[in-house]
Amino acid sequence: MQKIWGMESHPTIAILSPNCPEYPMVYFGSIAVGATVTTINAAYTPAEIANHLLDSEADMLVVDSILEPAVDAALQIIQKNMLVVVNGASKKGRPNLQDIIKDTNIPFGKETEFNPDCIATLPYSSGTTGKPKGVSISQSAINGTMGIYHFPEARSIEKAEGDHQDIIMGLLPFFHIYGMMTIMASGLTLGTKIVTLPRFDPRTYASMLREKKMTMLHTVPPLLQFIASSPAVTRKDLSHVHSVMCGAAAVPPVSAMALKEKAGHPIFFQEGE
Repeated sequence: MQKIWGMESHPTIAILSPNCPEYPMVYFGSIAVGATVTTINAAYTPAEIANHLLDSEADMLVVDSILEPAVDAALQIIQKNMLVVVNGASKKGRPNLQDIIKDTNIPFGKETEFNPDCIATLPYSSGTTGKPKGVSISQSAINGTMGIYHFPEARSIEKAEGDHQDIIMGLLPFFHIYGMMTIMASGLTLGTKIVTLPRFDPRTYASMLREKKMTMLHTVPPLLQFIASSPAVTRKDLSHVHSVMCGAAAVPPVSAMALKEKAGHPIFFQEGE
């Protein structure tokens, strides 16, 4: 980034995108060269995007092409000149992330020596008490969290070794701390295959369970209820699932029991709010 666009050291880079394979590339690549990454809710209105960009003091934005019009409207609101990179074809002639990724003439950035207390990522709260607020997460906090996920007695995903590789669904949004740490960060550090879905669609979700042979499911109560009760998800679809995690809210016991009955085999169940 510094070499291509002359950005200052330790910039703040915003990501506005549904879940996709490029998301972790931008996220971890930015952190690796010393940037702070702030993640924006892909369902935000232009006014909400504008507030996030101003509050986080973002220097650069990486946006999915389907959300570029919302970004244009947000930039009109804040009247700020900002570098925007688009994942896909831009209607405004902006740099295309795909071209940057494929360009072999662009050198890799050098890894940066980090102060453990420097801010690596800046996700935002849901805004239940006023406007969403940035949550500063340091390098050491991320490392500590990964240590928990790697602890043998606590983890539900095993490290990829030999012929073993767990397979999980990247459906819960990466902009949220649940999807960011529990799925994206811990999954990649353990060598897990992550199948990304940009949004929930019942048929697509069920077919991915079946075709990709998911071994671990990350859910929230409504998704857990869908898996347990929908005829679109069969016992065969769950035949490879050994663990289920459900967070964000309390899990109705009836949903957990219905899932275990449908699966027909022991499942390690983790719950958190």
